[in-house]
Amino acid sequence: MIYNMYIFDRHCQCIYYHDWHRGQGPKGYDHLDPLASHVSASGGGGSTTTTTTMTDPRQGMNMSLEEEGKLVYGVVYSLRNLVKKLSRSTNDGFIAYRTSHYKLHYYETATGLKFVMNSDPSVESLQPALRQIYTQLYVELIVKNPLASKLPPVSPETMGAEGFRNGVDRFVRSLTMFDTHTTSIACGSMRLTKATLVAGLATALTWTSTTEGHSMMTAPQGRGNLEWWGTCASGAGCHGPCEAPRARAPILNDPTYPIQTVRRGDVLRVEWLRFNHPGGFVRLTMVPFEDSDEWRAFNEAAFQKSTCYETNCGPDSPNDDYFGPMNGQGNGVCSTTFTVPQTLPDGRATLQWVWYGGGVYYGDKDAGFGEYYTCTDYVVQGGAPHLDTAAAVAAVGGAGGARIWQGGDASNPGTDLCKYWSSNQIGDCSFGQDRPPNPRPEDLLSQSLEPCARTGSFVGRPAEFSAPARHFGLRRRK
Repeated sequence: MIYNMYIFDRHCQCIYYHDWHRGQGPKGYDHLDPLASHVSASGGGGSTTTTTTMTDPRQGMNMSLEEEGKLVYGVVYSLRNLVKKLSRSTNDGFIAYRTSHYKLHYYETATGLKFVMNSDPSVESLQPALRQIYTQLYVELIVKNPLASKLPPVSPETMGAEGFRNGVDRFVRSLTMFDTHTTSIACGSMRLTKATLVAGLATALTWTSTTEGHSMMTAPQGRGNLEWWGTCASGAGCHGPCEAPRARAPILNDPTYPIQTVRRGDVLRVEWLRFNHPGGFVRLTMVPFEDSDEWRAFNEAAFQKSTCYETNCGPDSPNDDYFGPMNGQGNGVCSTTFTVPQTLPDGRATLQWVWYGGGVYYGDKDAGFGEYYTCTDYVVQGGAPHLDTAAAVAAVGGAGGARIWQGGDASNPGTDLCKYWSSNQIGDCSFGQDRPPNPRPEDLLSQSLEPCARTGSFVGRPAEFSAPARHFGLRRRK
């Protein structure tokens, strides 16, 4: 069972608090007792166990949240320094401690933020969950939120953002151990580091209304991953073509994965959330599952569909021009369709979703960011006759019917054009496969390779449907 969570900044201030089960915790938990401990000692006549309880003098009194926060921070700070002094390696660090009443889980970021979560004593490490809350909720919804730029980067005001609070709440509630006292948790049954974290993150982000800095295909369900906590952003070091390689695809490894069977000729509905971002293009391509680790297979596929990122969605208010015309907030569902090609034989197949040319990064209306990738796996069975590539292309009237362009977005309705940033060609903002991020403690932005370029927005079509691509000498995919 998970009880509550604190976030402290580098100045020791408690900037966020959320509780779930304080009234349902073990006896004595309502007034947090971070000093309670159990010490095992060995005597000459054998091993004996001595229990020593150090109780805060305010135990049983009405302690304010501010006082409790200071007490928790003091204990965490002391234990962190103690572990650091006793450690033989610079990679070791304080991650948790446990008493008979509760277990405290700890995660510290390179920029000095401290995430603390309390649970019942039997819960195993929640550090992966805390790290995910930081990377995919705090960074995306607070740090990259354009509205947060009007306030200090880390403050009680920004941390009270409704989107962040809702995201944290939905994610934590999705964890297996949220409202259950667990006695034994094994990796296979807990599913914390795979389905639970990825599905929980998707749920939290799906219901969040104030995000900035990432997107993904939300329907159908993607493969997910562990390295980048469900998403695949080239700026974070994920270079596709899918968010997870074929060998780790849930369709092969997860017996609970809902396998979707489609037929050649079926029309699939594909959805993504706008996530407060304007601009760019989406490309959809489907190839045999066996080829899904190869960029060449997707790029050279005969049947593709490209559309505007904001093809049927846009900002909540067309009058919000703080970041430029039609660049305001909005988290509506964007969607298009894709027809299963007749070139696919019966068997597994992979649909790839690529978003490129998106803009407004960290509140900078001139900055465009890198590409995002999501893949989902199907089983193709029956339907229209299976044809070779030449026959299938001829059946739709030639290359123009096989590679479809659907233009028109919130900024350019009734046209075949889209607004975009940086480049109109896939690969220009992939940052190169040999470029991982280089985090620095004093610079939160260093945890990403972004932005791709600061050249403002353009209006046009994808490169293959227009003049030569716009690009800026960036290192492309090799």
